[in-house]
Amino acid sequence: MPIYTKKGDKGETGLPGGRRLSKTETIFDCLGGLDQTNALIGLAVSFILRGNTTGGSPRMSPSARSSEVRAVAEGDVAREEEDTTGGSPRSFIDPQREKKLLVFLTQLQSDLLSIGAAIAAKRPLESAILSKLDGRTAELERQIDRWDSQLPELKNFILPGGCREAAIIHLARVNVRQTERAFHRLDDTIRQTPIATYLNRLSDYFFQCARYLNHRTNTPDVIWTISDR
Repeated sequence: MPIYTKKGDKGETGLPGGRRLSKTETIFDCLGGLDQTNALIGLAVSFILRGNTTGGSPRMSPSARSSEVRAVAEGDVAREEEDTTGGSPRSFIDPQREKKLLVFLTQLQSDLLSIGAAIAAKRPLESAILSKLDGRTAELERQIDRWDSQLPELKNFILPGGCREAAIIHLARVNVRQTERAFHRLDDTIRQTPIATYLNRLSDYFFQCARYLNHRTNTPDVIWTISDR
């Protein structure tokens, strides 16, 4: 069975309940933003799994992603990062921290799909994810607080970037902000508080996650300085 239906060739997309809307509707800005964020998380995870911050060849065999996540989760993968010149290792990647991070990021991907399904649903209030999001938001806050206690105190604005995984997570962060703005343009029946709170906190999580990913590879934050004119 082909994955294409040709039903959207004229600029409309179907939603549950037999609804068809123009692809220019705000709801698709929001759903598309969730999808983009999800894909960026997946990209970051792929580099975290391979320890490939240097742009070289992957150090892990190209097995199925689920097997790779499981290997890290079971503590079977421990590796060292090389410096950007290909020289001696510069930092050790703790497999237990990798386990927690990978499992958490993969859960975020599932949550984003569930949120998208809730937004697209004909009766959003009946979506099961709504009752879980307060707990998910609390988990985000706990991890943000843990990183805040572990990372160097931040007294200035920083420039997005650093190691490859961190730069990708920064992209996910700004994408969530764009998605959040699209979400708040939706109808009140769709714009549920648990989703709004979760999206707002998720961008904060990504900011701290990017800082952590740089910290674990001894990549310092780049402080923003006002450009001379």
